[in-house]
Amino acid sequence: MKLVSNNHFDTKKCYQSLLRAKKKIKKIKDKSKNISEHQANYRQLDIRYKMGTWADNKSCDVSATGHGEYFILYNVAANIFARVKYQNKSLRGASNEVIFGEMHKDGGTGGVIVINTQGDIALTFNTKGIYRASRKQGEKVKDAIFGDVSL
Repeated sequence: MKLVSNNHFDTKKCYQSLLRAKKKIKKIKDKSKNISEHQANYRQLDIRYKMGTWADNKSCDVSATGHGEYFILYNVAANIFARVKYQNKSLRGASNEVIFGEMHKDGGTGGVIVINTQGDIALTFNTKGIYRASRKQGEKVKDAIFGDVSL
């Protein structure tokens, strides 16, 4: 199978999907602190292809998308979860280590959305851009596509 460049997927339909996802995002932290329920909202952002999730209300919720073979080989979602839960790493620190670590050095590209019950979020990716959005209680929705915008 021949790989196509990522910008092959940058279509008006993808952009419209991002806008719809932005409208559907709910508060990151709800009264029950059940972060697993929020995964359905964040899946809206995984427009291209889905390659892994991990959810645990005592630690974090990870939703990953990218080159599937690498995300499976490096067990990306569970690896980030384990670093947060067992090594007490921050969401951003754990996701940066995995997304920019050995997987990336071996050619794996993609990104993750990581959230916890405190409302912290990490939107980490090693590509030029990725459709993403976030919202915290009392704040406006923040959205971006390219890497030069920090959320």
